[in-house]
Amino acid sequence: MKQACLQAEADYRSMVELVNALVLINGDAAYATFIDHVNVLIDRQKTVIKTRKTVNAKKNGSSDRPEIE
Repeated sequence: MKQACLQAEADYRSMVELVNALVLINGDAAYATFIDHVNVLIDRQKTVIKTRKTVNAKKNGSSDRPEIE
């Protein structure tokens, strides 16, 4: 699983580099919709990860909040 995550991250970084290079060469107009869609996917994934962390913290009885005594 960890290897798959590392590979996915490497592939993502390669895609970002490629798209950024294409934007520099051709301008962003042709790629704006694609970039917007990718950014939406990133935001959605960040929300899922944050929700999972919160749910897991509640299950384990831990929290990022300090305890008030």
